[in-house]
Amino acid sequence: MIAAIKSKIKYPTSNAPFGSAYEEHAAIKDTAAEVRALHKNGIHVSAVFMGNDGEVTNAKQIYGKEFTRIRQIDQLSKAAGRLIQKEIRELYS
Repeated sequence: MIAAIKSKIKYPTSNAPFGSAYEEHAAIKDTAAEVRALHKNGIHVSAVFMGNDGEVTNAKQIYGKEFTRIRQIDQLSKAAGRLIQKEIRELYS
């Protein structure tokens, strides 16, 4: 009986530190929940997203409207600057 239970336990490995693959839906759900918790505590969270088209939905689930997408790394500073300016404007509005 104990051997059968132990065989079902997924122990952490270097590839799966939580004992199983922590990705896709579970990771997105947890991250979105943490972002919402930060918002509730008055902490502004935003992101610069650089990923493929299929991952935009994930970014929207996590950050809502508080992210901007770039397609090339040379767009990073401009995109981050816009997000920072938006946050500053919201502080003074």
